[in-house]
Amino acid sequence: MDRKLGLCIFLIGLLVVFLFVEVETRSVLDSDITMDIPLWPGWNLISFPLLPTNNSVQKVFSNVTGFSYLYYYNAAEPDVLKRWKIWDNTLPPELWDTCNTLWYVEPNRAYWLWIDYEYTSILSVTGTVLPDNSVPLYAGYNFVGFQMYNDTVQNAVNQLIEFRYLYWYDASESNALSRWKIWDNTISPEYYETDNTLKRIEPTRGYWLWVGSNQTWYEELT
Repeated sequence: MDRKLGLCIFLIGLLVVFLFVEVETRSVLDSDITMDIPLWPGWNLISFPLLPTNNSVQKVFSNVTGFSYLYYYNAAEPDVLKRWKIWDNTLPPELWDTCNTLWYVEPNRAYWLWIDYEYTSILSVTGTVLPDNSVPLYAGYNFVGFQMYNDTVQNAVNQLIEFRYLYWYDASESNALSRWKIWDNTISPEYYETDNTLKRIEPTRGYWLWVGSNQTWYEELT
């Protein structure tokens, strides 16, 4: 009788812990949070760590001084000539609806953003972290970002199949020749740490990623 009672108490305790963790996790995912993305003059390779409350390009960048162009590379598009999507903010507003092909920003995607040279800005984004932490990848180059994933590149790419290259453009780097950071997975493993210049995957960064086959990359929310 005592053993049965002890087992029941143990199972009830596990249930309580599970429910507590589930509630805490959902409260984080469902709550609005605000994150800042630093923007530098010229090109910026960024991503959104959350889904903005209003994710239209026009709304998200409405208060960013010097915002001119936003590009996204859609690797899922079968027609190679249609993969680049653009929002051209230099067009007259009456042409935005007809000439632009990029309307919304989303998590897990990377974006090329042009800021006029005389401006440095902070993009404050308010929204929610999505519970779906999977990033679809397609054979060839992908324009990807992550939500709250923060880890070394070596740990992050272990799950990938036929992975070769990962790039990030560091717009804050004063030396233009040093702005491109790379992880080259084709070199010998003993040179990973010494020869690669891209060490970590972090929120708000956008990445060029090359894989040899279609797959899904799962990030762990941290």
